[in-house]
Amino acid sequence: QFRLLRTLKNRFGATNMVSVFEMTPKGLTLVPNPSERLLADHHQGPGSAIAALLEGSRVFLVEVQALVQPTVFGLPRRTVSGLDQNRLQVLLAILIKRAQVKLATQDVFVNVVGGLKLTDRGSDLAVALAIASAVSGRAVKPGWLALGELGLGGEVRGATNLGERAREAVRLGYADVIVSAKSSLSVPGVRLHPVANLRLAVDLALTA
Repeated sequence: QFRLLRTLKNRFGATNMVSVFEMTPKGLTLVPNPSERLLADHHQGPGSAIAALLEGSRVFLVEVQALVQPTVFGLPRRTVSGLDQNRLQVLLAILIKRAQVKLATQDVFVNVVGGLKLTDRGSDLAVALAIASAVSGRAVKPGWLALGELGLGGEVRGATNLGERAREAVRLGYADVIVSAKSSLSVPGVRLHPVANLRLAVDLALTA
């Protein structure tokens, strides 16, 4: 649906800039507010979380959807769209070992809405929360966003360009942001919720 145009070398401006276009009957047209378009059909419910994707010099808010169901065959399926398969396997292992989420006998399906790809580790926490939400049947709290990389010990690490991600989040109404306990940030309108590990993030982000 969308096309990303990146500048790697620019004689008259900054490099690493990104613009978003969409194909219409009249050709490619600029998408002025891509995050709003990507979240236009967002449904608040179990198995859904919002990630702040850093693509070049821009931040996009995208919805991560997860579906979990008991496996029919002996080997559980792990199916992804918009996320590296190996990274999903790592995140599932962290959820099972460090957050005691029961996934060993569950098929897991993860989808990034809009066709974009989560390539930076700052989206780890959002993906993990979407999966934990799908397993428990408890939705992520409305207006909440998670920013952070997950270590193998279950610890939440800081995300790069945290300020830019938080500003884009609050612009679209996501004022409560879960971050690493070691992150320091001051953005008007943002309420930070520092957590040290994934288990605390799951307990804090999901509804009762």
